[in-house]
Amino acid sequence: MTNPELIDAQMFSDQSRLGTGIQATTDAPASRSLADVKPFGVAINKRSIDWTPAVAEEPVPVVLGAAGKGSRLLSLVSQFPFASLKGRVAVEPRLTADATGKNDPLTALESPALSAVFEAAKIFAYVSTDRDELSDYPVTETAIKNGLTAAVGQRVDHFLLNGAVTTDQTFEGLLTGAVDTSVTALDAKALLDAVARVQDSGADATHIVARPSEIAAIIDTVPGDKLDRLPALIAVPDLADGTAAMPVGKVLVGDLSSVAVAIRSNLEFTASTNHPEGYPIDAVLLGARARVGNPKIAAPGRVQTLTVPAV
Repeated sequence: MTNPELIDAQMFSDQSRLGTGIQATTDAPASRSLADVKPFGVAINKRSIDWTPAVAEEPVPVVLGAAGKGSRLLSLVSQFPFASLKGRVAVEPRLTADATGKNDPLTALESPALSAVFEAAKIFAYVSTDRDELSDYPVTETAIKNGLTAAVGQRVDHFLLNGAVTTDQTFEGLLTGAVDTSVTALDAKALLDAVARVQDSGADATHIVARPSEIAAIIDTVPGDKLDRLPALIAVPDLADGTAAMPVGKVLVGDLSSVAVAIRSNLEFTASTNHPEGYPIDAVLLGARARVGNPKIAAPGRVQTLTVPAV
């Protein structure tokens, strides 16, 4: 007769592989040292590891997607991997061709092509755990890796939308660079008008981005025949500490393929067993970091926002 507890444990383990956010095991503690622990392919074999490139098993946008728990936007924009601290992103010029005669003046100098400089923001997350917990139970290692990549991925979405202000740099997000329109309601007319304005800019709207509650309201209020004419709906939730990625009463409508985002080719990893606060309690500090440039919009109007003013 099959043991129901074993069936439940197997189902629990299967769910963990599907990205539920839970890791489980029925195995005995692993017999391994801390040097055998490699959350991102980097062995924790020193008292402190400086930021080190992670071993790339998958592209960074896939890693930061964290099986649906991390970034919802990074895989939708146009990504440009880089290896240095900063670089340039060239935007294809939007030109109008003309028919001219041999004596007509040349107008090419009126339409210069430019590249935009980007600075990379460091987006990171930290977690601590007991040394024995980390070495004895591989599921702890897996849970930490998934948690770190999810946290960094979610903050990447917040950064793409809102930008950031650091001690040495101000990064502009899509909500600042978008063309904003004040509306009385996020109804079918307002949304379809925004889609039309994106088309006027020479692109096709690919996505509507908003808080989960706003997306739910759109699905509930927009008639089915008009809902089918809207772009894909993307719900971006708040961060774990409650920080809003998308403001209440605001929706982004745009061609996300027209958004250029530079991202460093490797995620970076750090670990420390001698942190002043962690060392006395035998704790290990671990961190993951991505470097992302602020988004560049290919042409004005390709990203629109709709705002319902607060009452």
